[in-house]
Amino acid sequence: MSVPIKDDQVSNLSIDDITNKEFSIELKGYNVREVNAFLDIVINDYHIMNELNHSLKMQLATAEKYNRELRERLNQLTHENNTIMDHTQNIQSGNYGNLDLIKRLSKLEEIVFSHTKPIPKK
Repeated sequence: MSVPIKDDQVSNLSIDDITNKEFSIELKGYNVREVNAFLDIVINDYHIMNELNHSLKMQLATAEKYNRELRERLNQLTHENNTIMDHTQNIQSGNYGNLDLIKRLSKLEEIVFSHTKPIPKK
């Protein structure tokens, strides 16, 4: 894994700085055309790297925003899940299980229907 490079660690040279750089000429200096051709390649690469860097920064910002949204959604869903689990446990551990409710309902029906007289038909 590479160490992230901060903007202040990057060279301050711009494309214009590279293009307009003046070199002193000495007796046994370099061929000016070769230097210019090489600098043209460097400038082109530098320009491409700047565009790539900008594009990657934009992609990173988008990915970080999406990641933040997903983490917020995950926290929300985790909270909802915990609430549902708590309610489920309360229902399961409550005094009234399904069987208990059916028994109580049956007893109530017996009491209600045993005390009522059938309505005579006319």
